[in-house]
Amino acid sequence: MHEGHHSCDHEHSGDSPEMRRALLEYLLGHNRSHARELQELGEKFEKAGSTETAAAVRESAACFGRGNAALERALAALKGD
Repeated sequence: MHEGHHSCDHEHSGDSPEMRRALLEYLLGHNRSHARELQELGEKFEKAGSTETAAAVRESAACFGRGNAALERALAALKGD
């Protein structure tokens, strides 16, 4: 399970095109990890009989999937620029 600390004492703004691209790549990988974790958690809730909770958790995983698709498009657009 992902247990990374999310600190707000650093900035993710990116000072160069390379830094911004690297940040997008990092965030995409990070979000993919969260999406997998949520999918697995949804399966565990389903097996435990918590179907409503499982459905909501799977829905959140799908939201991550849509966000990740948008990040992939952003990265592809950067490569085309």
